[in-house]
Amino acid sequence: MPAIEPEPHTVPSAPRPAPKREKTSPPAKVKAKEPPPRVPEPREPGKPRSKVPVIAAGAGLVAVLAAVGVVMVPRWMAKPPPPPPPVTETTPPPVETPVAQNTPPVETTSKDPVKDPGPTPDNPTQAPTPPVETTPAAEGALLVLKSDPAARIKVFAGKRLKASARSPLNTHLAPGKYEVEVSDEAQGILKRTQITLKGDAMRETISVGKGMLQIPSPFPWATVSVDGQTLGPTPQQKSVYEGVHTVNFDCSNGKKDVQKIEVGEGATVKVKGTCS
Repeated sequence: MPAIEPEPHTVPSAPRPAPKREKTSPPAKVKAKEPPPRVPEPREPGKPRSKVPVIAAGAGLVAVLAAVGVVMVPRWMAKPPPPPPPVTETTPPPVETPVAQNTPPVETTSKDPVKDPGPTPDNPTQAPTPPVETTPAAEGALLVLKSDPAARIKVFAGKRLKASARSPLNTHLAPGKYEVEVSDEAQGILKRTQITLKGDAMRETISVGKGMLQIPSPFPWATVSVDGQTLGPTPQQKSVYEGVHTVNFDCSNGKKDVQKIEVGEGATVKVKGTCS
């Protein structure tokens, strides 16, 4: 029978102390490395940039606008404005006309008075005034003529009438000599003179002189008038402008005597009437 060996007796050892842990600081944050800046690739000299993206973007915008217009136009056309309401014409009721009665005709007179044709001229066969030749304002020299008293002024070159107007007269004529006539039938004025137009402009006033009419009394006596103005029974004396004056004698025996008398400046003219 085999021998039984005794189990060895082990003494329990004391527990080992836990190792002390050292305090460690948290790991420092490591900054990520920034990528290096991108260097643009060098362009080849003389090679322009491509415009294809810009053109494509513009074509897309045009297509969008066209589509919006196509959608909006039918909607606008689909709703036309309502038609205006029909206009109904109303006819007025017939007017009853009264039965015409036998009434005497009424004479109608014109409201406008008949105009007096006026006195007939003493010389109806007088020749018409020749046409006036007007000179453009841009040509020739300026001519300004006045008369004292105011009367009609005519300017002649030989027998040709160049200008005519009531005082004052403004016209343009070529430099040279001209005949000037100042006349007024109502005042018996008739004066002729000459002027010489020089330079760019000429201004002149033509004064009409005066004379004297002495009218003695004929046999038998008469009532006398000068240029349509009644002076009274003869004898008479009157100051008149130079020119041609009409003296009318209305005799007491019923006869009449009319004379044309020319009076110059400063002159005294005797006018004898004939009543016998």
